[in-house]
Amino acid sequence: METPVNKVWGLLSVVSRQPSGVTAQLVAAKGRLAKRDLTIPRLELIGAHMASNLLANVKAAWLTNHDLWPPNPVLQPSPESEAELKPIRRVLRMAVEPSVREPLERILETYSLRKTLRIGAWFWRFATIFRGSLNSMRNPLTTQELLSEETRWVKRVQSRITAYEREQVSHLGLTENTDSLLECRGRIIGKYSYLPHKALFTEKLVQRAHLQTL
Repeated sequence: METPVNKVWGLLSVVSRQPSGVTAQLVAAKGRLAKRDLTIPRLELIGAHMASNLLANVKAAWLTNHDLWPPNPVLQPSPESEAELKPIRRVLRMAVEPSVREPLERILETYSLRKTLRIGAWFWRFATIFRGSLNSMRNPLTTQELLSEETRWVKRVQSRITAYEREQVSHLGLTENTDSLLECRGRIIGKYSYLPHKALFTEKLVQRAHLQTL
């Protein structure tokens, strides 16, 4: 409210505080000429009374009637905004990606792929014996056990592929086979499991292939 010597008036405004900033908007206002020879305290009292009546009138006419409220805006993403959001999602995913590897990946980080597969196969055999499916740990590892451990590693790596990463390689025609592995079904004839190029297992697998061809 404002109470100069010649007039008195009051206003009602709405202030919204959001993370993006503070906004204020005028809702209603009312004023009138003041009588002569009124003291400043009297004028302030009249202004406060006007503001109180103004708030009561607005509350009765608008605040309690939800039908008069403006509709809440519903924002729909556009192709342009989705295109801008994809790089942001990728950056955020990389920012929150955990830096501490799980125990099996720490083994892979320390040893070669061949030794990592053998360690994992021994772990799997021990777990199988513990469940009562096998009876001995003395027999050497079989080729099938090592291939099964490699398949488990491929599944573990593929399980971390995000929807965004899968969309980026949609041209490869990724399809699940009977073992629930993602395979590339493109122009090259054959069955080739898809592995993300940034995965540690992929790096070790390529390193093993290079060493075998030397």
